[in-house]
Amino acid sequence: ANNDLNLTAGASGDVSITAAGDISVSNYDSHGNDAYSRIYYGSGNNVSGNNTTAASMVVTVSAGRDVLLTSTGGSVGVKDTHTNDFASAYQYVYSGDNNQISGNNTSSINNTVRITAGRDIVVSAVGSFIASGSTAEADAWKQIYGTGNTLSGANTATATNGASLTAARNIVITAASATVDGACCDSASAYQYVSGNGNTVSGNNTATTVNNHGLTAGGNLTASGSLNLDGGSEAEGSAYQYVSGDTN
Repeated sequence: ANNDLNLTAGASGDVSITAAGDISVSNYDSHGNDAYSRIYYGSGNNVSGNNTTAASMVVTVSAGRDVLLTSTGGSVGVKDTHTNDFASAYQYVYSGDNNQISGNNTSSINNTVRITAGRDIVVSAVGSFIASGSTAEADAWKQIYGTGNTLSGANTATATNGASLTAARNIVITAASATVDGACCDSASAYQYVSGNGNTVSGNNTATTVNNHGLTAGGNLTASGSLNLDGGSEAEGSAYQYVSGDTN
């Protein structure tokens, strides 16, 4: 599911916002997506197929020419403000014997803030300027509680967040302080978990976290006041297999 926010002007257009107070371009809604195959109680079942889920909470301000954000009496913010976004794809045998589950689990989430201009990005604020992404979590997994079950297929999880400003020519920021923040937490996990005897689990686990943040100018980068670039406090990727039992 996508919950993107886009302010876009064409190749010959500008995005120009001027306010006496604050300017806030924000995406507030938190959400989660699940895709799964699940057996709670039962034996001898055969479940096949792929589980794929993707979530997007991208905030984009883009112009073929200039992006001009001017607050004559306040602050400017372009950001994702939610903290509980996730995408999860999984196969799960809660309790049962001799079940077969096959297929790939793929989950991805993208929570980024992007400001791009074919010419210049100019931000002017009496207060602060903040461009900030939000947390992103992706999980893909298989889990078994039982005996003689067979699970096969790959688990792949990708989580992306960050904030970036990109201009073909110049970036000019005039503010008391400016922060480009990659957000707090970015995590991806892909794993196989087995508890029981005589189970068979196969497939690859791949977990990737991407934290894109920064300022890129083809010409000059000019900032008055303090300028803070923060890549985020935590980025974690984990891929593993866990077995508890005999002859798995």
